[in-house]
Amino acid sequence: MAGETVLVIDDEIDICNLIELYLVKNNINVVTANNGTEALNAIRIHKPDLIVLDVLLPDTDGFELCKELRKNTTSPILFLSCKNDDIDKILGLTVGGDDYISKPFSPSVLVARIKAHLRRNQMVSTQNEPQDNTLSFPGLAIDSRIW
Repeated sequence: MAGETVLVIDDEIDICNLIELYLVKNNINVVTANNGTEALNAIRIHKPDLIVLDVLLPDTDGFELCKELRKNTTSPILFLSCKNDDIDKILGLTVGGDDYISKPFSPSVLVARIKAHLRRNQMVSTQNEPQDNTLSFPGLAIDSRIW
């Protein structure tokens, strides 16, 4: 999983720093954004492999931001929010989120979930890569789709 990038979108800088500390210890690159505008810019620049998204942001609603993000990325989105009613969780998953974690949260559990989503996403990406169906030897190439 080394080399993968997670975008953390939360207006609480202490939360961003805590998540970054735990992810960096697990060899995961971290980019942070503290509002929706920064988040949209970070997506374009860094193309993160996974997004951690707070629902309550100063300039936008996290649910609306998730809808906007889904127009440009298929990366997993994990909501991390103090809004922990069932209706909020259902809404988060309905608008395009892949997971919903309530605050307060265990950083270790969050990291485990992030790693699970990254692993699953990597498996899906690998399965969708075109297969090389050619067996090559010096002076000879056999295409297994034909033979």
